[in-house]
Amino acid sequence: MTIGGVFAIATTLVLLGYGLLAWEHIVRRRREAEATGEIGPGRGGGWGTATRARAARPGVEPDAPAFPRAAVAWLALRTTDLDRVVRTLRLRTVLPANWRAGLDEVADGAVFVTPPVAGWVLAIGAVFAAHDVERWLPELLQRLGGSFVTVVWAAADDAGERHGFALCERGELRRGYAFDGELGTTFWHGDVTDAERALHCHIDDPRDRSDDAIKWWPDQALVKRVAAAWSLAVDRLASEPVPSGVGRVGRL
Repeated sequence: MTIGGVFAIATTLVLLGYGLLAWEHIVRRRREAEATGEIGPGRGGGWGTATRARAARPGVEPDAPAFPRAAVAWLALRTTDLDRVVRTLRLRTVLPANWRAGLDEVADGAVFVTPPVAGWVLAIGAVFAAHDVERWLPELLQRLGGSFVTVVWAAADDAGERHGFALCERGELRRGYAFDGELGTTFWHGDVTDAERALHCHIDDPRDRSDDAIKWWPDQALVKRVAAAWSLAVDRLASEPVPSGVGRVGRL
């Protein structure tokens, strides 16, 4: 065997040795991470993703209720059992979170299930926005309605001109409505409720002399008022007592 051949074999063996040592180190670190809860089966994402997610745990000190001012979508469920809400929604990668941390996570695409407020639990998240409502909303509300007496859905986005609200009672979808600024009414289920009539919903403005086919449309303030008539006034959450305990944040 030539000197060059011996050198090539020696180099290969050294590289294999370094590779085995590196692999052993990776396996040992992964086992340590699983033991400490940084990663684990069913947590979603890769090792690095899960480790980063666990490294920045949301705040858990109880704080005052709050609500987003910009585009927002939420469910209001008549219950004080927030963990039951989490299970029924089938959230993944669930962590405890206070209001501030939970709403920060919502801005990043998560769902925040709030502590109980005045007999209601809210589930806030952009995933509930008024997009393709007919495709997913009836099934979701009827599923939730099998576990909770009253479920209210509301979505408000003034910038995107997409709004909606719905009411499910005792497993029955009583009322549903969604609006898109470009398409008009995109979802209509059931009869107009007393709450809508009291707020003059779906009534054309007699002052509008334009040729527009749509002479009435909802906005964020109206959606919140309809939701308040059916459930909880989210704009007045700050006046509610600070709940004991914290909420949960996760992803669908």
